[in-house]
Amino acid sequence: MLVGPDSYPLRWGETEPPSADLVPLPPGLDTSRTRPTSPGCFKVGTGGFWLAYAVEDWVEEGSLTVVIWDEGTGEMLGTIFTRFGVYVVLDEPKPPMEPAWVSVLNISCQWARGESTPEGAAALLTQKLWENGQYNGGYGAYTRYFRDASGEPIDNQERFYLRAFLEDPWFPWGQCNDFADFLVCLIASTGVPIDRVRRTHQLLLTDATNFRTNWITPAGQTPTKAEWTYHQFAFTDHVWDGSLVLGEYGGFVKGMNFDDYKSRLVEVILRCDWQLAPPAGWFVPEVSAVAADQMPPWPWAN
Repeated sequence: MLVGPDSYPLRWGETEPPSADLVPLPPGLDTSRTRPTSPGCFKVGTGGFWLAYAVEDWVEEGSLTVVIWDEGTGEMLGTIFTRFGVYVVLDEPKPPMEPAWVSVLNISCQWARGESTPEGAAALLTQKLWENGQYNGGYGAYTRYFRDASGEPIDNQERFYLRAFLEDPWFPWGQCNDFADFLVCLIASTGVPIDRVRRTHQLLLTDATNFRTNWITPAGQTPTKAEWTYHQFAFTDHVWDGSLVLGEYGGFVKGMNFDDYKSRLVEVILRCDWQLAPPAGWFVPEVSAVAADQMPPWPWAN
């Protein structure tokens, strides 16, 4: 039952390629690792077995009791108890967290603890990222762009060096690209289909300031107005932005209507207005387990 259709493969997120980085199933001992456990990932409410789990604030692993029964007769067939790492998610993790990274689930399952709906999990993860994060003002990023054969930037791709971001001593520290891509990873790891990021402008238009914001409070900063060449955020049919709150604290961007978000964020357009997506970027970020000292120079991944 532990490796049935309602359990999901995991990735350590420590090396490339992904196929060389998978966590063995079922959960158990892995004595080759510093923390000798191979965790499991399960969908809450899975039919055929029942998950009773408890996670204390000071530990990363929980306990799992699996009660197996016959779905036809309702007869209980037995129980299994393990102290290995257990992650309980709302649904199968979505790209770019397919397979989900253990290091991301350590965070998302803790920050979203207690939520039982996709909207609730996404909202709490957005808020927790802002509360714990440090926006760096656009100086330095763990993302890189792609070029086509002629050297022109590609707007619907981006590589996010997720391992390097997670290992930053000031984690979570970065610019809007990093916050948007990481928020997608957090939400998607719990099985919620909010899996894309959106950029306000094409890369060719980001060589000069395009707009000034209203009062905002970037993560870890004091309230300010900012002049930006572009901004990036998580987006499906609504906006999720963990890099800032609107106004002086409290105006979280959690499932906000796009037009409302833009009108509250933008004070004035200084050069080019926000673009439709496409042509402005709208994509699932590519994640990489390359270490920080192996990242290519800014801004290109290729």
